[in-house]
Amino acid sequence: MSVSNRTRRGAAISRRGLIAGGATGAAVAVAGRPAVAEPAADVELIAIGRALDTLLPDLERRQVQQQARLEVAHQAARSQAAWATATPHDRHDMLGRFEDLHGVNDPDVEMETPSFALDRLARRSEAIAATTWAGLRTKARLVAYAHGPLSEDDSELRSLLADLGAVPSRI
Repeated sequence: MSVSNRTRRGAAISRRGLIAGGATGAAVAVAGRPAVAEPAADVELIAIGRALDTLLPDLERRQVQQQARLEVAHQAARSQAAWATATPHDRHDMLGRFEDLHGVNDPDVEMETPSFALDRLARRSEAIAATTWAGLRTKARLVAYAHGPLSEDDSELRSLLADLGAVPSRI
């Protein structure tokens, strides 16, 4: 479904959706380009991209595992006989105990450390001007991660970015 089909009459296209679309399209458009000698700044962006290859799947794995543990912990807490008569404060305490019991905050699923690492990579990427498609791809991946995946057809955007890639003086 195109962006124009997703909006109702009088509805504005969200800025977040446009940014995510642009980033995803850029990543798709430049993914297949051949490698060439990179300028020094883009060497660092490419290294950031390699770090993302490890960090993003780890973050996703942690999130999925933590959510599964959280569901089990909350279901176990709600199945306790005391749950029905507990005050909101007591329920909060009970949930915390069951979360600890089920490893919701264990080091193998905690999100803070890898999230801080991702934030450092994103801030460093923002400070570097991309001069190649490979550098742009890293920046696009960070934007797409921050703004979420697209669920609609982004073919118009991919076409535009492919056309930009055919203009060598642009980058």
